[in-house]
Amino acid sequence: YETLPNLGITLTIPKKFNTVDDTGEFLWLRNHLMSGIAKTGSNNILVYALPLGDESKVSDNIVAVRDSIGKKFIPGTDPETMHMITEEAYTPFTFDVVIDGKKAYETRGKWEVKNDFMAGPFLNYTVVDKKNNRLIVFEGFTYAPSVNKRAFVFELEAIAKSMKIQ
Repeated sequence: YETLPNLGITLTIPKKFNTVDDTGEFLWLRNHLMSGIAKTGSNNILVYALPLGDESKVSDNIVAVRDSIGKKFIPGTDPETMHMITEEAYTPFTFDVVIDGKKAYETRGKWEVKNDFMAGPFLNYTVVDKKNNRLIVFEGFTYAPSVNKRAFVFELEAIAKSMKIQ
């Protein structure tokens, strides 16, 4: 188990994930994929909290929130002009789910780096934590050119669903 004290949650995260960025409010973990053709790729986990606000608008704002986080924290090869965004050509799907007994939204779609040639699938869980008046966001995204990404996304989903909120 990995306890994230600043966020007040625990997740079951394999030891192969290393910290890229941890501001206390925002955590980015990465696992460099070492096998076969995917050795240039990576599996990534982002975890952060946001104020709850209007609960009826949570699912409508998921893409805008992830795009603002991408702009702030996930740069491309040129940080001035490149950052992670939700791919505009492919509308993400959002479903109602339950994580740790709490209402949550699962969003699946594709990410890309604006003005660059990087893209892949993402999986976002936005959990309504009423007790603490906030949203907990877990996002997993995969970059693995030329290989099937199903197993990588499945691993990220399993990690997300291990979430326990204090």
